[in-house]
Amino acid sequence: MDVISKIFEVSRLHGRLTHTAENTLSIEKSQSGCQLIGVIHGIAHITTDTGQTAALGRGDVCFTRRQATVSLSNATDDGRPARILHGALGCHSQPGNRLMQAMPDLIKLRNESPVTQVMRNAMLQRLLSEMDDNSAGKTAITGRMLDIFLLDAFNQIMAEKSLQQRYLAALADRKLSPAIEAMHNAPSEGWGLDKLADIAGLSRTAFAIQFKSTVGIPPLQYLMEWRMTLATERLQRKEETIAAIAHDLGYASESAFYKAFKRVHGDSPRAYIK
Repeated sequence: MDVISKIFEVSRLHGRLTHTAENTLSIEKSQSGCQLIGVIHGIAHITTDTGQTAALGRGDVCFTRRQATVSLSNATDDGRPARILHGALGCHSQPGNRLMQAMPDLIKLRNESPVTQVMRNAMLQRLLSEMDDNSAGKTAITGRMLDIFLLDAFNQIMAEKSLQQRYLAALADRKLSPAIEAMHNAPSEGWGLDKLADIAGLSRTAFAIQFKSTVGIPPLQYLMEWRMTLATERLQRKEETIAAIAHDLGYASESAFYKAFKRVHGDSPRAYIK
């Protein structure tokens, strides 16, 4: 499984979606994640504070990390008001937020075919209906549909190579990506700079410098964040002891695991699951 899929398999999105039919709407800049905008009816013109623009019709979806203005207009004369679904999204894991922070300031999802647009419109309609539904599974359903939109965005970014010198660029880098995949595939391995540098085909120093300049953090800090992402997902299931999770993720002692967990999450594993 690829790195992005692994991250979203164990990372939960959070955020609050809302809908509006106002003629003009101001979207706040996202600090840790991104903003989703999807058109349910009509046309939306998006303009960011850096001058980037996008026009969205029914069933279209875009993401932005910038402050933006949305202007709505009716596309038909059927009397229905133009309406969009929008909301800020974040992730309950550092790797997930790092992915979103590496997105372009504004990206509109391509519609590969008319079927794609129809499917996305149906998903937006379902998201809208879930907002007023208190039935079981609402959070899971919403989260999975948002995952699909985000994964479509990441696939498009990687295919277009519209990569910035951040996390997504590292995943596309022929030297860094094998080292990142190794950490994701075997998080309990006793990885050190020497082993990871060998996988990347770089010297220890060159690997450490290139990794930090591209990803934004040192390699072993990245490994710790990924281990803690896996740890939180397993702790939430409450099926294993903390000691078992610590050992399985490569920590020599429970106290070492506690220290790493608190460094990433600001609290102990026991406090986290209460």
